[in-house]
Amino acid sequence: MERPNSLSAIRSQVRDKARLKMNARRWMIGAVVLALALGLSAGWAQAQSPNKQAQGSVQPAPAMDIVAGSIPIQGRLTNPSGNPLSSLYDFTYSIYDSLSGGSLLCQRTSLDVSVVGGLFSDSISNCPSGIFDGQQLWLGIQVYPDPEMTPRQPIYPLPYAMSLKPGAVVNSLGGSAPSLTLKSNVSGAAGSALWAENTNTSVGGIAVWVIAGGTDASVVIENKGTGPLLKGFGGDGGEDEFRLGNNGSIQSKADTYLFIPGSAFTPSSNAATTRWAVDVAGGVSLWRGSTGTSQAVYFPISLPAVLYGQPVKIESMTVYYLCQNGASNYITETWLIKQTAADSSQILINDSTDRTSTTATSYMLTPGGGNVLSSDSGVVVASLTLHFVDDVNSITIGGLRLRLHHHSLADG
Repeated sequence: MERPNSLSAIRSQVRDKARLKMNARRWMIGAVVLALALGLSAGWAQAQSPNKQAQGSVQPAPAMDIVAGSIPIQGRLTNPSGNPLSSLYDFTYSIYDSLSGGSLLCQRTSLDVSVVGGLFSDSISNCPSGIFDGQQLWLGIQVYPDPEMTPRQPIYPLPYAMSLKPGAVVNSLGGSAPSLTLKSNVSGAAGSALWAENTNTSVGGIAVWVIAGGTDASVVIENKGTGPLLKGFGGDGGEDEFRLGNNGSIQSKADTYLFIPGSAFTPSSNAATTRWAVDVAGGVSLWRGSTGTSQAVYFPISLPAVLYGQPVKIESMTVYYLCQNGASNYITETWLIKQTAADSSQILINDSTDRTSTTATSYMLTPGGGNVLSSDSGVVVASLTLHFVDDVNSITIGGLRLRLHHHSLADG
């Protein structure tokens, strides 16, 4: 509409406009359309005051308006007889979190909105994006000088806003804001802020793929509480298979195996007459020597007592051996001992079963308790008591194996 230039014409327009606005009490707003960013829109609903009526219908917002953060509104203004009007009018659009009362979340007043043949187009801008978080919202419309029409119109999601279209891409607009923020205040898996699942059972069914092209991490995890930073669940239906603690500790249900070659043994004293011969594979064959029937040999074990912040738990010890003649020379005692101080110790394993096999074999023993190592108690040694009747037949020790756990939920 072209504005007059003379002062008298301006005054005339103001008087005419005032009369039009007063007559607005008898006008009707029909087919009010609200399309919100991310697909929110005013659904088919009717808002009515004693002098006005408003109806809404779903219309998609133009892509440029969505990018710009504006909420387009379109409508049709008529008189009580249904005849379309043409002039300039003042509109106020308000978004609330309740049908009545509640909090005013966003509001914009548009002056001199052009209505031509009853049709007008306008928009609400600068609404905080955080208000569109899935809560039910309501639209209030006021045409000056009437009060806001009641009831307010509910704002509904468009069909595609109920679930992101496959292949959708959310690009960052720059600055310090993330491309996408997900929040939840509900506990447990059902209340997860993000749930990603790939139901393809064939090879290559990946639920989440993260790529970073810079020098920073691909994934950053922060836990402001006291729980773990990360849990990983396997397909066996049990508890988490590994944990990354808030203090940087790592726990894993996967076993760790530590091998000690037989050739690492040491005699019990320098007075022992035990003879030995080391084989190329790391085992050792032992003979009685000139005197004695029972002699002890020790196997110092070097292992981390605490690994990545998680205490190491000894679950079992396996001994690999062979007796040349099990009737005369054999293993009669097996020990595993943890040092608690320079002059004290704790027995983890004490087995007195005779091991007499004449074919290469092994036997496994489990500690009865005290098998968790710590930063103050981590020196461990194994001991075998060997029974000899003669100095002709040997006892071969291939080596020892310790099975270790690194998880508070691990079960022997």
